[in-house]
Amino acid sequence: MRQLRSPRALRGRRRRVRPRGRGRERGGRALGGGRHALMRGETDPAPRRVFADLEPRFARDRHVHRRAIIDGAWKLTVAPDRRVSLFNLDADPAERDDLQRSEQSRADFLRMLLRVRDVAAQQASAEAPPTTISFTPEMRALLRALGYLK
Repeated sequence: MRQLRSPRALRGRRRRVRPRGRGRERGGRALGGGRHALMRGETDPAPRRVFADLEPRFARDRHVHRRAIIDGAWKLTVAPDRRVSLFNLDADPAERDDLQRSEQSRADFLRMLLRVRDVAAQQASAEAPPTTISFTPEMRALLRALGYLK
């Protein structure tokens, strides 16, 4: 019977990990990766806006916001009960200090951006052609067996 040996890392020897592929650094400069520029202290010239629409993880999920926008260092979240929270991610990355009342104008601006995006999404949805799905006989039989078709 052959005895199993533990990996070297577990026996106390350390392996040196070298970066591979894209973003490998040479001479203090990173090649081909934006995040390495941020690590060197460079900033992105145009901060991006990120929108999020989140589905609940399970029924009665109250612990996650449903909608959010991140604009530069600012994040606005809208809870299912329409409660709004505003965070400065640079000063408060853990999102513990709600600045919605002290930064009301910024919160209003970000809410307006959410509304504009919602209107644009509704228009795009209304203008999109309807989609139809054609099922093969095998797919229909499988869907019937699963109870999705009668």
